[in-house]
Amino acid sequence: MSLNADVRYRETRPGRVFRNYWIGARQNNEWTYGRERATKSAVLYSNQTWRNFWVTQATLTRNFLRYDSRLTRGGR
Repeated sequence: MSLNADVRYRETRPGRVFRNYWIGARQNNEWTYGRERATKSAVLYSNQTWRNFWVTQATLTRNFLRYDSRLTRGGR
């Protein structure tokens, strides 16, 4: 079972520094059918196109602690 959310702001009009850019945040959650958390993470990300058409990206991801049911069954 999974529940994911993603929100993003995008600017498409050229400005003094960037031709366009977007920034966003995402959260991912997964559970086993026994309702044990399998994954949980939060992500902040951005993408910028500079006036000279160079592109840069930045991503920050945080993975939270979780219970790994595969390890209790003898490995992966």
